[in-house]
Amino acid sequence: MRRRLIPTTLVLLALAFGSLSAQEPTNGNLRPLVGWVTPAGTAPYAPYASIPLEVSAFDPDGTIGHVVFWYQDGIRARIIGDVATPPYKMVWKNMPAGTYRVYALALDNKNLGQNTTLLMLSVGTPPSITIFQASPSGVAAPANAAKLQWTAPGASTLSIDQGVGNVTGQTYVFTAPNTPLGTTKTYTLTASNPYGSVTATTDVTVGLPVINSFTSDSPTITSQGATFSWSTSAARNVRLTPVVGAVPTSGSMKVFPNGTATKSYSYYQLTAQNAVGTTIKLLNVGQMAGLTRISDSLYYSEHALFIIPSASQVSWGANSYSEIYSQANRDSFVATLKQYFPGDYMYVPLVSNNVTPMMAPSALTFRHLADGIGDVNVTGVGVPNFTRYPINATVFPGSFGLLTHEAAHNWGVRIGAEVGTGHWLSNSTALGQMAAIYSNDGYQTAKEIQGNPAAGFTWNATSNIIKNQTDTYNDQDLYLMGLNATFPTVHVLKTPVYNADHTMSFVSVSSYDQAWVEQRWGVRSPSYRTSPKRLRAAFIYIARDLNEILRVAPSVELGAEQWSEAEQIDPMNFNMQVPFLVATKYRGSFNARLADLDGNATPTLTITGPDYVVSPDGWATIPFVANDPDGPAPVVSCVPASANCSILGSTVVLTGLAPGSHFFTIKAQDAGGKKVFAHFVVDVQ
Repeated sequence: MRRRLIPTTLVLLALAFGSLSAQEPTNGNLRPLVGWVTPAGTAPYAPYASIPLEVSAFDPDGTIGHVVFWYQDGIRARIIGDVATPPYKMVWKNMPAGTYRVYALALDNKNLGQNTTLLMLSVGTPPSITIFQASPSGVAAPANAAKLQWTAPGASTLSIDQGVGNVTGQTYVFTAPNTPLGTTKTYTLTASNPYGSVTATTDVTVGLPVINSFTSDSPTITSQGATFSWSTSAARNVRLTPVVGAVPTSGSMKVFPNGTATKSYSYYQLTAQNAVGTTIKLLNVGQMAGLTRISDSLYYSEHALFIIPSASQVSWGANSYSEIYSQANRDSFVATLKQYFPGDYMYVPLVSNNVTPMMAPSALTFRHLADGIGDVNVTGVGVPNFTRYPINATVFPGSFGLLTHEAAHNWGVRIGAEVGTGHWLSNSTALGQMAAIYSNDGYQTAKEIQGNPAAGFTWNATSNIIKNQTDTYNDQDLYLMGLNATFPTVHVLKTPVYNADHTMSFVSVSSYDQAWVEQRWGVRSPSYRTSPKRLRAAFIYIARDLNEILRVAPSVELGAEQWSEAEQIDPMNFNMQVPFLVATKYRGSFNARLADLDGNATPTLTITGPDYVVSPDGWATIPFVANDPDGPAPVVSCVPASANCSILGSTVVLTGLAPGSHFFTIKAQDAGGKKVFAHFVVDVQ
């Protein structure tokens, strides 16, 4: 496409010709014929969409010189583009909301022009759904309807599936609960306007009562007592034991030690009952709170499901490792997880303590949720990737730091033996979390290679301990995860020699770049623009008995939270741990929360516009909505802090961004420390 500077007056004069016959002679010269090909109608477009424009043009007695696409801005003509050769088409980008009067002017070889008919283009904003929720979260019997309520700014029509239908103009509706009891029904709200549609879902569970929270204001009970607080839904009667007895369905009270037997009553139990059955939650006043009993063999905390398997599943004999991590047992454990916490889990660390034989953690890859690149044998949509994670002796939070490395195997370097199968080759320039690093001193230091064939290669030694504590994923890994725009070239050296002057000698070099990846695996789909930047995980801990669960649950819970939500490396308390949010260069996070059991609900944070934005000048604004279900609005900040990123009201303001791709993370944190993250991409062109 060739652009010319066309005098605005010429385009304005052409306005007068729009209604003339195409065959009207002008000094013996016939006007060109010109008409719209694309768009065919006046369909609305979202802001900053790419709008294709195309016309057909023909001159009866000469040739077409060029076609000028333009629109009328009051009394001014604004030129969109100039096309000199057929096909006469272009893409109009980055238009804000508004209505545009668009024409195309065809000029023949004698500069005689003819306009197309008027094309009206409407650019607007799709609706958003800021709230869609059901209450109560549990319904005791079919006679108790569930209330669905929502807030959907900008919607002109609203509808809900599951037989509810059109709810335009309403803010809530009551719906009969699902049957039979003990099942969950998912409702989908669709909000539409002429510029697009969005959806949101919420679940209604009919059956057992729900214990929303059970907390203590003190980590231990002393002679001064401690205040216990609780909240339940769909319960008919509630008991607090030992000592206390019947209590209201929701409330709080002071609890005192029971004489000399206090230590044996470290765990308090809240029991909620209705006509369907019983729900129990345990509170350990000496450690982290919150362990809920589903049955005698099932318990859960905020991030983990604890399972006591039957003797037929795990005998805890000399080969307990193979029993626990057998395919049949893995399938059984995940089926149990999804039964009580329905959802699509991308990743499940399957954890157990003191199994035999003790083996290193390992990844089992069944599918690649975030990308179309991976092991050709990966099948089974809906089956999460695993990490078999045996722990030796004491469970401590820092041990979960290795999960970041194991999680990466689910994308990692499973793209061919040329660059590595499981880890990047140690004789390559690919570094980071998944690199297989060469060492000649017992891994006190790792020898890392840098460079390229044109400039030559060098090496340097890095402390292996520091490397394990601070390494993040490299840009090749981020591309495979869907979080990087391109796959940087990897150079692999044949027969490398680490020279004393820190240069490299080698027999030959093989290079693997973006073109190689695409030739072997195809174009990445979805691209980094659309791939999910939050992945869902759940921890499953396999225990021998309830005593083991009570002993390890606080450490498992703390380790899982640190791994999935930590924003910076803490080598003092979590040695060799790189949290996932850090390891992905703040470009993605795991949502590993199953339930809020500590009485403080997690805040919500939603990007209300596109999470991929094109900026022509390094400036952009990203709207969001942040709420706290049980407190004041959470504080929203950019992670990490940056001079280019600031928060103004409910908008992220980005300024001074250099050309290229930029990933951003924002965090909403409430007064109690609960936090949630959201992510978006800005491309500066």
